[in-house]
Amino acid sequence: MRAASASNDAVKAGGDGEGGLPDYLVDTAVVTLATGDESGRFAVAWAQALRDAETRIPNVVVLLSRGGVGSAECNDAAWKQAQGRESVACSGPDTIAGEIISPRYIAALERLRVTVQVIDPIPDTPYISAIPGGRQIFWGMA
Repeated sequence: MRAASASNDAVKAGGDGEGGLPDYLVDTAVVTLATGDESGRFAVAWAQALRDAETRIPNVVVLLSRGGVGSAECNDAAWKQAQGRESVACSGPDTIAGEIISPRYIAALERLRVTVQVIDPIPDTPYISAIPGGRQIFWGMA
């Protein structure tokens, strides 16, 4: 317990790194994956918990993976028509952030100073295929 407490005190005290961060935290990030509104909500809760805990890690990132179920808005024909994106499939390769998770979750993440980045799905490779569960296993680890 004493070592952990001393370590936490050192982190809170700052350091010689960028912005007063300890050198070992400069250029570090915590990252999670999200696709669909359920994981979007979880990402907001995760980011809020990190902020509430006053994490010193300078970069909090949510990767929005294409190829999922899409946001509620993306699955709403009237919303898609209003956006001029009727031809975009919610699980397709051309989705944008608000079609992957709800724009309200994106706004909440931005208020929490989270970097939101759209990515293509994890590719099926011989390595990934050899893992029980394939690429879906990464969702359990995210």
